[in-house]
Amino acid sequence: MNQPRHVLKLSCGITCELTLDEATGQFNCEWSERPTKALLPSIEKEYVPWRNSILEAWAKRSGKKMLVLDI
Repeated sequence: MNQPRHVLKLSCGITCELTLDEATGQFNCEWSERPTKALLPSIEKEYVPWRNSILEAWAKRSGKKMLVLDI
């Protein structure tokens, strides 16, 4: 099973590693540390576009669609 890893080093110093299952589109994010509530707005500004670009590229490669809900 092909599961490429994508790494984002945020400006606050926290790292996110996204693993994507190329067959299903299922992804998992592992964080180097738990973000504080105060950092969440700045993290979202960097993380969300990065994650979305990875998933949009997967959708184009696979011809499949994905719906991601941010809670």
